[in-house]
Amino acid sequence: MATVMYIPEHRQNRFAMRAVINYCMQEYKTYDSKSKRQLISGVNCDGTNAFQEFMATKKVYGKDNGICFYHYAQSFSPKEKITPEQAHEIALEFAEKAWSGHEVLVTTHSHFIINSVGFESGMKLRQSPSTLKKLRKLSDEICFAHGLSVLKPYEGGGKRMSTREYRARMKGESWKQKLANDIDKAMEFSGSKVDFIRSMSIFGYHMTWTDERKYLTFHCPNGKSGRDIRLHDDKYLK
Repeated sequence: MATVMYIPEHRQNRFAMRAVINYCMQEYKTYDSKSKRQLISGVNCDGTNAFQEFMATKKVYGKDNGICFYHYAQSFSPKEKITPEQAHEIALEFAEKAWSGHEVLVTTHSHFIINSVGFESGMKLRQSPSTLKKLRKLSDEICFAHGLSVLKPYEGGGKRMSTREYRARMKGESWKQKLANDIDKAMEFSGSKVDFIRSMSIFGYHMTWTDERKYLTFHCPNGKSGRDIRLHDDKYLK
């Protein structure tokens, strides 16, 4: 399974763009010992000369200010049996479909640096609140076509899930996911509120659950606490 993450780059000028490109192209990040090559490619450009080509396009259209570039990453679960070369091939296919008409630097482990100015149209790439959702859907479709698993989308109630938590859940490292799993187990053995509280205590949890409070708060064995609304599913609400 894989997820796509947007990496905000608040510094937007040619120097910042060069620095991010250089960072993503570092040899120790991109060298694949099995294939004995650096996994650096370009979509609509020569990957190794991405900065120069990005700047040339901007100058042709007189758009070398404002938003210069966008930075995304595609991360695969360690449980997925996929080689760096395969990940790179999937990343290239994703970049070609995701940012048609734009120059994209693709490095693996999979980072994407996208020129904000289209090389054919001269139009600037625009983002919207739904952009990341669409990109993740496209990534899932490509991964599924390659026989890889996909991460089930979280569309339940509660607060919006952050990119960091989405990635942690994908890797099986989320304490909130463990909490949700333990709640599910406790529900199986509980026919009342008292039974549920007792079952959760056996798992090492205690709760703040009062009529005065709108939300139920779980206090976990690892010392962390979380409200029911942060578990992203209506079934966990008070």
